[in-house]
Amino acid sequence: MVATGAPGVLSAASRCVTFFLSRYSGGMFRRTFLVLIGGVPVLAAAQTRVLALYGLPLKDATVDDFLAAARAIGATVLPTPPGTAAALDVRAAGVPALDRLVVTAHEGRVAQVEFAVKAYGQDNLALRELLLEKYGPPLTVSPRPMAFGGFGGRSSPRGGFQWRFDDGLRLVYTHPTIGDATLRYVDDARMAHVDAPAAPAELKNRF
Repeated sequence: MVATGAPGVLSAASRCVTFFLSRYSGGMFRRTFLVLIGGVPVLAAAQTRVLALYGLPLKDATVDDFLAAARAIGATVLPTPPGTAAALDVRAAGVPALDRLVVTAHEGRVAQVEFAVKAYGQDNLALRELLLEKYGPPLTVSPRPMAFGGFGGRSSPRGGFQWRFDDGLRLVYTHPTIGDATLRYVDDARMAHVDAPAAPAELKNRF
């Protein structure tokens, strides 16, 4: 259990003071509030769905913390050229259809974790069933996302499918018509900085 706040006066007139603690479990933060109103304690609870991987909530997580969490479940950091994204062999985690991941960083923090996904067979079906069990049916990736009920079918559906979280992150399963299937844990705000084009050089440096 992690303390996430300190006592604070909500209303001087009513003398209402609140204390709260948060517990992370299974992709959810369960926050319990102890509110004192006129000296009488009143309990309330709320749940916040956050995106986590290997037990680590990914919002603002450092790459070092993520790598440590991955190594703790048996993942192996693979050799990569200096200055490139970190890559890991995650077969030891035992999740079907997931063998390798790549971490994209922004300012030392996780912007995206992308798994290469085996796009066919029983392993793929087992992965999709695990996603449905943990997160429920996904939404389509489109200008107007809609609930998609066929994610657990025998064959991997083509297209993009996403789960959204209260911390602003997304989990995205993509199976394009051409190319590899992927599963991405995405911080869109950080990826916007990663994907932003470099500022153009001054014109005098272009000729």
